[in-house]
Amino acid sequence: LLSRRQRQMCIRDRGESSALFARELIAEDVNLITCDAIPEPIHVQAKIRYRQPAQPAMAWQTPDGKLHIRFDVPQRAITCGQAAVLYDGENVVGGGTISWVSEPESV
Repeated sequence: LLSRRQRQMCIRDRGESSALFARELIAEDVNLITCDAIPEPIHVQAKIRYRQPAQPAMAWQTPDGKLHIRFDVPQRAITCGQAAVLYDGENVVGGGTISWVSEPESV
């Protein structure tokens, strides 16, 4: 809804918020801290937003070095250009810049 008089734009949820949920992402410009590579899937906690609680996921690197993350539960509004950070408890495993997000998934 756009109001020219008030110069405001309002976005209303029409029950389509499920289109914002995805389970997988790929991140580039990967920086690993606690290991040299993640050739096989490992269980981690992952964050895609600073204030978000870490979420359980599987993570591994593809042959070209990109980081593939698959969350146990679909996440809301995964966004290209933002950081994805992996944790093992309180320790940062590494992270990268989100470059691809899977198709929306029903929650």
